[in-house]
Amino acid sequence: MRRLTSLSLLLLAAACSSTQSEEERQLASYQRNAGLYFEGGKFDQALGLIDRGLEIEPDDYKLLSLRACIHLRQSAPASGSDHKLLDQSLGEFEEVFDQRDVAYHDRYLLFYYALAQQKQGQRRLAEAARIDPNAEDAKQKVIDANADADKCLMESRKLLLALLDRGEVPRLCHFHLLQIAAVTRDSAGMLEHGEKYLEAAAADQKKTQDEIDRTTIWGYEQFRKSSLQILRGDEIGVRTLLAQHLYERGEFEKALAHVDAVLAIDPRRSDERYNRGLILKKLGRNDEAKDDMRTFLATTTLPPDSAKVQEAVEALRQ
Repeated sequence: MRRLTSLSLLLLAAACSSTQSEEERQLASYQRNAGLYFEGGKFDQALGLIDRGLEIEPDDYKLLSLRACIHLRQSAPASGSDHKLLDQSLGEFEEVFDQRDVAYHDRYLLFYYALAQQKQGQRRLAEAARIDPNAEDAKQKVIDANADADKCLMESRKLLLALLDRGEVPRLCHFHLLQIAAVTRDSAGMLEHGEKYLEAAAADQKKTQDEIDRTTIWGYEQFRKSSLQILRGDEIGVRTLLAQHLYERGEFEKALAHVDAVLAIDPRRSDERYNRGLILKKLGRNDEAKDDMRTFLATTTLPPDSAKVQEAVEALRQ
């Protein structure tokens, strides 16, 4: 009888161990495949797998983090009015964030949580701008909304700086830190993160170009060429922002360097010809400025009565 009891216990323990091992394999499969669906932009499929995984382990860090990231990606623009998913993602991020010290969080959790805080800050700024100045307590509502926006943007900045301290995704971190500096009117921050972004972007573009030159697989080459175009597009956006900021500061030579770099990437950009003409005029290089204004007028799709077209025409008359 004792032997039978002992054998039964052993069999029971083996069955439990087998069940546990199977659940662990299933959980790992849900984590892996949900991540792949997320990366591929198939959010509904990813959420289905996440729900099944959380039935096995309700506190699973990877699945909870991924769910928050997906809800952020699905959320409406910050300038819109429907922020249900943004609020949901922020609550989910907070829940996961409280599980660990910041130094022990995965890179993607910190990065996407930073983006959620940044988006919330932009939302509150948009809401402040829409407050009717004639409404009751309008001034206080604007103050409160702007204060909340600043709090969210600074929290986003703190998370991005934590990633930089770890040497993680420097190009993306500096890109978003530049955006935060721009909306908070932090001129020094704009210039600092703008230059550091460009350094990181140059390194990433070189790495991508090296992969294009090295590969013999056509499909992979096309994929990397598409990635390179995205990187160059982001660089154009950053340089345009910096050029505008430097122009407003009266640093025309530095502004010109950024505009020239944009035109080196894409010489067909009509607006940059207009901007270059304005800068050259400020520098007293009037003949060159007129050449750029002529190119602008020959290539622009703006209507004849637009302010830019009228200004370019007037510049040619002088």
